[in-house]
Amino acid sequence: MPITQLAELARSWYSHHADADWEKWTPVQAVEIFRSTGLESDFWKLDTSAERY
Repeated sequence: MPITQLAELARSWYSHHADADWEKWTPVQAVEIFRSTGLESDFWKLDTSAERY
């Protein structure tokens, strides 16, 4: 993984962790973060079938 892609993933993943209202990412949200940083191979797929709304 190129360092620039890793930096983008880290920025997207951790940028809101200090927010008072932050909650753990749902699997759907995590997959969207992965996709937005170009991580779409099978390794980055998560089971989202049990996602609750």
